[in-house]
Amino acid sequence: MRARLRLALPALCWAPAWAQLPGEPAPLRVGFDASSLPTMYALEHGVAAGIYPAIVRRAFALMGESVQLHAEPFKRLIAGLMAGQQGAGAVVRNPERLAVADYSADYFTEHLHLYQLAGSNAASGIEGLRGLRVGVLRGWSYGEAFDKARAAQWFLAEEVETDAKNFAKLRRSRLDAVVATEMAGRMLLAEPSLAGITVQPRPLISIGIALAVPKRLQASALLQRFDDSIARMRREHQIDSLVTQELAQARQMLKLE
Repeated sequence: MRARLRLALPALCWAPAWAQLPGEPAPLRVGFDASSLPTMYALEHGVAAGIYPAIVRRAFALMGESVQLHAEPFKRLIAGLMAGQQGAGAVVRNPERLAVADYSADYFTEHLHLYQLAGSNAASGIEGLRGLRVGVLRGWSYGEAFDKARAAQWFLAEEVETDAKNFAKLRRSRLDAVVATEMAGRMLLAEPSLAGITVQPRPLISIGIALAVPKRLQASALLQRFDDSIARMRREHQIDSLVTQELAQARQMLKLE
């Protein structure tokens, strides 16, 4: 079975809300992964879409701040963050990034599950990955414990650009397991072509997702206002509404071949 992620782009023309007026300072530029449907992905012209961009976009609107959200390959956006050129809209903390960037509070908790073929010996926890071929997304950090186990070569991590490609490799027994977000897994397991893949019910990893901004931009006050906006969104159940809306949109856009 060949699998390829295709995005059926809406006919809607996206006009950037961050259009700059003469004399105004340039809006903060924030990157998201281009291929992590449904949490973050690219529309036409690199516009960022998905659950995480929707949350960040709404928070900045409540703040009355302009922001430029775009999508690009994950390694490229992290390189931009590390070089002090842009923010990263949905990243986890690790020592390397904490050295160069200031973070918001976590605005979402991402639950990462382990997916295997039915009938496989079920792996339990990161320790259970020893000796396995594990599918991950290129450039992603999965938290300190997972990253350390990977660096120690407890398992062989195979990188691809999308969860859809990892699930297709798993279905063909080219992987022993895949680590993917709960939301991506829920969407992909509904595809008939991926029948036979099961999910471990307990998360392998639960990790906070935050907005990171280069320290050189001295954005501490901005990040505090962002946190205040997120708190308001939680009180008003806006985040739940955005998740429901974005999941429905992503399901319409996913195509497997």
